[in-house]
Amino acid sequence: MTASCEHVRAAMLSSAGDASLEAPDVASHLASCDACRELATDGGRLGRALGALAVDAGRTGAGVDAGPTTAELEQLFAGVQANVARERGPMAMLRSRSQTLRVVAVAALIVLEALLVVGLVPRSDLGIYPLLRHAAFVALLGGMALLAAWQSLRPLQAPALPSWVSRGVVIAGIALPFLLGMMPPEEDHHSLGHDGTGSALAKFAFYCLALGAAMGVAVIALLRATDRGGHGSGARATLAALAGGLAGTLVVHLHCPLNHPFHLLLGHAPVGLLLAASYALLRR
Repeated sequence: MTASCEHVRAAMLSSAGDASLEAPDVASHLASCDACRELATDGGRLGRALGALAVDAGRTGAGVDAGPTTAELEQLFAGVQANVARERGPMAMLRSRSQTLRVVAVAALIVLEALLVVGLVPRSDLGIYPLLRHAAFVALLGGMALLAAWQSLRPLQAPALPSWVSRGVVIAGIALPFLLGMMPPEEDHHSLGHDGTGSALAKFAFYCLALGAAMGVAVIALLRATDRGGHGSGARATLAALAGGLAGTLVVHLHCPLNHPFHLLLGHAPVGLLLAASYALLRR
């Protein structure tokens, strides 16, 4: 029989110490419950610390703000349990998985989008486009997208990272496509690379921007669906939008053979910035 969350909390606070967490029913519950497993890490140190806080919260001293009472903490925990119990379906199952598995799901979606584009509408110059440059673009855009997704799906119970970490990822993620777009072509390996300039600049740039945004929205939707906080945090929402934008830029790179810097800076690079700004406005 598998223990419940209440039984696991009692085991962490019992005098038996680590031995109580090694009971078969408790171990079985910890294997399937991320929240309790986090509390039980390091012999249940975090769980015991929170339990001690609950006890201290029930004591009041003259002129001392004791914080929330034990009853209030119990009510909060019961509310969380009720919300979890109401979750059903594939997304609820995926949301309950670890951060690593959820990021793997995001990576799988990005790979699927890339395969669809390469299989259906690949860039026409793949046979002559410099291989190392192509591989570097894919690796940098894909890696930065997954880094932003990883930060966006950081567990709610994990200690908060310094604000400069999230800001650094956002700045780097926005700047990267523009830096790649400003790189001069290694050589004029085909005339098609300059077709998106002049009077055709706006038309082709808009097409690529729209394609990248559409691909990015799908990634954002998955990140929101698998985020346990439902993008309640502005920082998480921005990171998710940036991850979608970088994925969109990657997909556009796999489709579009136009390599003139003007086209890249107007049609490829701004996807992440556009989605981040649009998502911020929609969340207001």
